[in-house]
Amino acid sequence: MQPDPMELEQGMAPPAPARPVWPRMLLLALILAALWGLGRHLGLDELATPGALVGFITRLGPWGMAVFVGLWVVYVQMQLPGVVFVIAAMLLYGPWEGALVSWVGGMIVIAATHLFIRAIGGTPLAGSKRAWVQRILSRLERQPVRTVALLRAVFVMNPAINYPIILGGMPMREHMMGSALGLIPPVIFWAITAGWWGSEYLLKM
Repeated sequence: MQPDPMELEQGMAPPAPARPVWPRMLLLALILAALWGLGRHLGLDELATPGALVGFITRLGPWGMAVFVGLWVVYVQMQLPGVVFVIAAMLLYGPWEGALVSWVGGMIVIAATHLFIRAIGGTPLAGSKRAWVQRILSRLERQPVRTVALLRAVFVMNPAINYPIILGGMPMREHMMGSALGLIPPVIFWAITAGWWGSEYLLKM
């Protein structure tokens, strides 16, 4: 299609063609698959239980907390459940200090995940014409903070809920606000469980 001569005369450039979204989505999928494979090769999947994780972190001494949060970031990108770290924090630091570590660490992990996925994958779902995608995104757009809070309260750090939120174009501010509220109920639940039942019960999980 040739540009309109009148538009050119008036200094209006024709709209740029939309770039295909699949290359960035494919790159994101390849990177996530590579991280999963590298993690298994390094044996990180063997730490995917609260007991194993606690034993590993305890041996690191003063570096333990920093490694704990760093591993949490990596595990979420490997599509492993982040709730393991919430439970492990209770075992490592006690019910209430562990609750604080879980909440702060979880927020760091969510922020890092948002930046990582958005930088590579962009916001391809925001321009999707599929009806089911639009239904999901319309709910996120109407009540972003409340919807994210509900998702976090139910699914905690499940990696699967990150993708519609981040790839759908939600601003990081709303994502973090909703997550900050939504992480409170599960963190309190596990803190009470740790205080009531003790570490022996959590180590069996």
